[in-house]
Amino acid sequence: MVMGEWVEKAACVSFPTNIFYPEKGHGAAMAKHICWHCPVQLDCLTYSLVQNEPHGVWGGLSEQERKDLRRTMRRRYGAGSSPTLWRNGLNDYVGDGNQGAQARAV
Repeated sequence: MVMGEWVEKAACVSFPTNIFYPEKGHGAAMAKHICWHCPVQLDCLTYSLVQNEPHGVWGGLSEQERKDLRRTMRRRYGAGSSPTLWRNGLNDYVGDGNQGAQARAV
């Protein structure tokens, strides 16, 4: 999976990058809030899981949260499964921005 047109629609593009890469000991609440309302949150989260992105807040989840999610999804879908297959299951982890985008697309 490559970064596609979804990046241009991301809410984060109008914010400083350092918000999404907080220093150790600083919270990621602002980044997560921005992600929660983003119309492409699911695309971002999927991308970060496919790329095994090791740093920052992607799709509203921190590094550790993505690691935990990866473990959960592998248990649910199988050890050798790909994050692209997890997409439907990821809906439980995205905010209202993405759900609104999905509703508009239907």
